[in-house]
Amino acid sequence: MNPEITKKFQRRFRFGKWLTLALLLFGLAVTLLHSFAEVGPWLNWLVPFNVPSLAFSHWFDPALVFVPLAVLALAAWGLLCCRQLYGRELLIFIMFVYLLLHFFLVPFYSLIFSTAWSFPFLGYLMKLSVSGVLYPIFVLIALHIWNPRRI
Repeated sequence: MNPEITKKFQRRFRFGKWLTLALLLFGLAVTLLHSFAEVGPWLNWLVPFNVPSLAFSHWFDPALVFVPLAVLALAAWGLLCCRQLYGRELLIFIMFVYLLLHFFLVPFYSLIFSTAWSFPFLGYLMKLSVSGVLYPIFVLIALHIWNPRRI
C-alpha cells in the first residue's frame, strides 16, 4: 500500500482512538460529578443518563448503575489499546445499554411518574434527554473512526 495512504489511515485511527478516550473520560467525569458532587443545574444538560437516573432514583441510588458502566467503558477502551478485541464488543454493549435505558425510561418516566403531566414538563424531559441520545452515538461514531478491527 502507498505510504501516504497508510499515513492517512494511521492519523485517522489515532484521531478516533483519542476522540473515543476523550468522550469516555467526559462521560466518566460527568457521571462522577453528577453522582457524588453537588453541582448546579447547568450539569443536568450534559449528563448522558439524566432521565434514567431520575427514574432509578425512586428505587435506588442511580450511581450504582452508571458509575460502573462508565468505568467499564473506560476499561473496554484500555482493553482495545492492549489489542484485545472483546473490548470493542464490551464498549458497543455498554453504549447500547445507555441507549436502551434511555429509550425505555424516558417515555416510562414521562408517562408514569409525572403527576402533573404538561407540555412544559415534556419539553424539559426532551431537553434533558438530548445528551442521553447523543453521547452513546458520538462514542460509537468515534469507535467507528478508530476502527479497532484492524488492530
